[in-house]
Amino acid sequence: MNCLSIATGNGFFRLSPEDYKGLHQRYAATMQLAGKNDNDNEEKDEERTRLKTELASAFPLLMAWLWRQKDLKPEDLKTEQVQQFIRTHAAVLDHAVDTAIKETPLDEISVQRLKESNYVFSGIKTFHELKEAFPSLVGADGNIKPFEQFLAEVRRVHKTYNRQYLQAEYHLAQSSASMAARWKKFEKDGDRYLLQYRTIGDKRVRPTHRDLHGITLPINSKFWDEYFPPNNWNCRCSVVQVRRSKYTQSDEAEAMRLGLKATAGKYREMFLFNPGKTMTCFPMYNAYTRKACIDCKKKPGNLELAADVPDNELCRACKIVQEMKEAEANREKKNQINKMRDELTRWYKENLPVIKVGKIEMKRFEVATPEEKVLTVINRKFYEETISKYKDSPDYPYRLKLARQAHLLFPKAKYIRDEESRDHKDALVFKVYEYKIDDWIIEFKCKVNNDGYFLHYMRLLKE
Repeated sequence: MNCLSIATGNGFFRLSPEDYKGLHQRYAATMQLAGKNDNDNEEKDEERTRLKTELASAFPLLMAWLWRQKDLKPEDLKTEQVQQFIRTHAAVLDHAVDTAIKETPLDEISVQRLKESNYVFSGIKTFHELKEAFPSLVGADGNIKPFEQFLAEVRRVHKTYNRQYLQAEYHLAQSSASMAARWKKFEKDGDRYLLQYRTIGDKRVRPTHRDLHGITLPINSKFWDEYFPPNNWNCRCSVVQVRRSKYTQSDEAEAMRLGLKATAGKYREMFLFNPGKTMTCFPMYNAYTRKACIDCKKKPGNLELAADVPDNELCRACKIVQEMKEAEANREKKNQINKMRDELTRWYKENLPVIKVGKIEMKRFEVATPEEKVLTVINRKFYEETISKYKDSPDYPYRLKLARQAHLLFPKAKYIRDEESRDHKDALVFKVYEYKIDDWIIEFKCKVNNDGYFLHYMRLLKE
């Protein structure tokens, strides 16, 4: 049975071989407009090489699973063998994000969103790989081919998707992450500066992109919604902040006309997105999706995964991948938190200095209490209390990270108020201090009893 044939009885359509011919035509058409990337240092990036080698090793395992299937449907994306391949592919794109934010730092929540978009992209791409490979299972005689013959024939699928296409996708993910980080920085400064489009300025710059060089507009201009880089595969363009007093603002209508010209073509909508606003590495409409995906309410980042998804394979696959993304994100978050708890516990056990108190040696920090200049003790109870409290709060991972710096941050904090003790009979009073860091306020609570001042725990408040 060829599951790629069109079903006519129930209104549900399946992707056909013609759809894959169109997919490759779209890819080829957009790649023709793209410049070459001569600055790829893949051979020097050992981690990237390792991840791509793992992907190459994972493909035969995926095909071995496919060879045992009698049919293929979107729900098969939930199987562990397929999930493993999706995660392996996404890891390559996640590495692109990690390398980009080394140069332009980005907050952890935004990085997580970028990587979640990589997972969705990888899931839908994997679905297409499976669908394109599936017809090769059956020989001309109608029988299932031996696995070795089947695998040899579908190696072309791996070469196309996971070598040729992945090369371009890696660079797009890297550029998108870098520009998303820049956009977040621009947003913090508001309309204080104008934003200016810049090309690299060498002979390899595409003529249409060269026309965009120097366009200078405020951050709220609609131009940046559609033409914020990257604009196509291997786009090296960038955007910088410039002083309003030094540069003249461009005409927005003319800028939009030049943007339209720069992205002209049958598939121009495929790159009309701002990665900093969507916090995704890839636009909703790409080589693996449809133009209708641009206006879909169930796109990544929107948790309305309702049942009214259009009844076709691609939309069903997308819905399933997004549901898996949530499960994967929760699994990864849980693993990350457990790891951070263990690391914090190991850290304080190894780093708390030994201080002699009378004749007894105790492991503790002793730091000056802000303003009052009284020595405050930070011992294992503080770290245990910080680990055990407010575990369901979104800021919990960041709090665990900051706890390592408590002995450095607490002396800089400002006294706020005294609080009465409710559950601690040994406490005379709790003193509350605050310290601002990034977009957060750290609230320290210090327990005062007859033995002295003891830092009890810390929590984070939004500024």
